[in-house]
Amino acid sequence: MADPNRRIIVDGVDFRELFHFPRIFTAVLAALQPPRLLIALFMVLLLVSFGRLWDGVTGQEAFATATELAGRSFAGITSAIMAMSLGSLMLHLGRLFVELPAIVWSEYKTFSIIYGLLFVFIMAVGGGAIARMAAINVSSHQRLPVRQALKFSMTRWVRLFIAPLMPLLAVAVVAGIIMLMGVLMLVPVLNIIGGMLYLVALLLGLLIAFLLIVYALAFLMVVPAMATEDCDGADAQQRAYGYVLSRPLHMVGYLLIALIGLTLGFFVVGLFATGVLNITPALYGVWTEDNPAMVATGMADIFGTERISPEDVENARWHHVAAGWFINLWQTLIIGIVWAYVVSYFFSAATIVYLLMRRACDGQDIEEIWQGNAYASPKPEEA
Repeated sequence: MADPNRRIIVDGVDFRELFHFPRIFTAVLAALQPPRLLIALFMVLLLVSFGRLWDGVTGQEAFATATELAGRSFAGITSAIMAMSLGSLMLHLGRLFVELPAIVWSEYKTFSIIYGLLFVFIMAVGGGAIARMAAINVSSHQRLPVRQALKFSMTRWVRLFIAPLMPLLAVAVVAGIIMLMGVLMLVPVLNIIGGMLYLVALLLGLLIAFLLIVYALAFLMVVPAMATEDCDGADAQQRAYGYVLSRPLHMVGYLLIALIGLTLGFFVVGLFATGVLNITPALYGVWTEDNPAMVATGMADIFGTERISPEDVENARWHHVAAGWFINLWQTLIIGIVWAYVVSYFFSAATIVYLLMRRACDGQDIEEIWQGNAYASPKPEEA
């Protein structure tokens, strides 16, 4: 007689562990919790404000270009998931995480460095707070107040900021070594040594490929690892890389489930936002159809389709421009809430994925997080 407790493992996948995946879908609604959404909205507004300020001061269109490309890529990702097209999904993921940074770097290097560091800082600190909220919610089914979540992340901002950059810094160091070795090819006779050392350069290139490919899967677990374990960046990276290498098929499966959840949540939230952005002006402008201030409304979408400004309308007065500015502000806020949902979902789902991977690799209960000096199912701290 077959043992009913025996685990069935196919190609390294333990299906008893993999079928914990429905927990990831809880992030679809959890991301809508006002405290998480509030933090995420503040993150989005900071990034948008700095980006628009940069474009306005420098006269460049760096931020506008980056957001346009990101919007197209994200729309392609969600469409690919809804069409269940793996090839299209991989194509648009590549455009978002490979082509977009390459294009922005090639055209706006200073912006890429400054804005990139700001992006990592805001995502790490704000994401750390959201991830801590998610970990508390999963472990004890309680909601951590915004103040306590921000206190947790702000007191650890240095390691939260440095941790996501560690693999990239390692890649930069190895790349620098390869480039220095290449200088030998410019010197007669020494170029022979350079040719002999090309094998070393290939091995270093292999190391770079390894770091980047694994990091593509592991990066989303770094901040959740620190929020859950209260560990330093090196430990978080070790856990993230170790879990991916130990259970790669688990990780890919969880990522696909997380992307499906993101698409479902984004579709619903985006549907409401698009309805609000188009139904409201249709009613608000019934009696003011030709008002120059109203040209800023209507035909709006969550990907920020360009709209006409009252300044571009003939015979527009200063009060039309001012009214249109406020209308654009409130519409931008609605769009910002949609993207705040995406940020909130990302860190909420990433935390659940980390806890599931930890369970699969270490056998540790997902309801245990580090609290003080021991693992426990915690309660929110006293304010």
